[in-house]
Amino acid sequence: MVKPMKIKGPRGPVEKELEEVERELETALCSNRPLIRKVGKHLLSTRGKRFRPMILLLSARLNGKNLHPLAVCAATVVELIHTATLIHDDSIDKSELRRGFPTVNSVWDDDVSVAMGDFIYSKAFSILVNNKMYDVMQVLAETSHRMSAGEMLELEKRNDLDITEEDYLMIISDKTASLISAACEIGAMLASPHDGTRECLCQYGHSLGLAFQITDDLFDFVGRAEVLGKSVGNDIRGGKFTLPLIATLKNASSKDRARIHDIIAKSAFADGKWEELLALMDEYEGISYSRKRALAFADEAKQTIRPFESSPAHAHLCSAVDFTVERTQ
Repeated sequence: MVKPMKIKGPRGPVEKELEEVERELETALCSNRPLIRKVGKHLLSTRGKRFRPMILLLSARLNGKNLHPLAVCAATVVELIHTATLIHDDSIDKSELRRGFPTVNSVWDDDVSVAMGDFIYSKAFSILVNNKMYDVMQVLAETSHRMSAGEMLELEKRNDLDITEEDYLMIISDKTASLISAACEIGAMLASPHDGTRECLCQYGHSLGLAFQITDDLFDFVGRAEVLGKSVGNDIRGGKFTLPLIATLKNASSKDRARIHDIIAKSAFADGKWEELLALMDEYEGISYSRKRALAFADEAKQTIRPFESSPAHAHLCSAVDFTVERTQ
């Protein structure tokens, strides 16, 4: 079983606050309803990177002052929304593992997954209302709407081998980058609500989110199952065609494009077919192109926050970018 990943570099300045986020998550996922308690305990045991709370807290430190008293609360809410989307995604994708642990839908069923995801979404917004965090709620309401639209577009493009890079970027912009961008924007709102920092951090988070998701999608082809905590090739088996495949199909000869279509249509990944597909992706530079795109978005994120180089948090935000594209899971 894969151990949850721990980020060593960028989270240092907010380690204490991230521990507080963990305690707040325990409280949020607790209930007098036995099934909610059981599922909540399962989710807490499959703890992930807590990347979004970390990036929110680092953004909230950009002005060099003490953290806003509601920063931990905001970070907790962002992680709750992220968790709800993962539960729903796993149910839609029929995934059995996440981070090396059984998914909610595999331990229970899709009905429980949908209901638990809805419970966590509603809990997140209830926390915002109870703390009168209406500006934060406005950002996250719009973000949740975008994430849902992105999920619908992804479903629309499922099994569509004519999907374009533009389609793909729209999907990951809505599904992934929007919440990372919102986390950064909220952190900036709490730190310096009136000095233009919010717009810069919003763009930083958007570029960071695109780099994050492209790197994630590369793992489906070049990752190691024992490190990822899930099988490689899951996306393509489920009809989700990401940038490495999109770029390969765009560059391939008509003969090789037809061969790739045939392999995917038949889900014929046994008897060396997966290796054949990877070889074609290597030949037509689908992997290397995607890696370059991720690095370009990472560089874009760093450039966006150059005006804040004097801030102690700047180096940690840059470190978060490096972590995003250098990680192995």
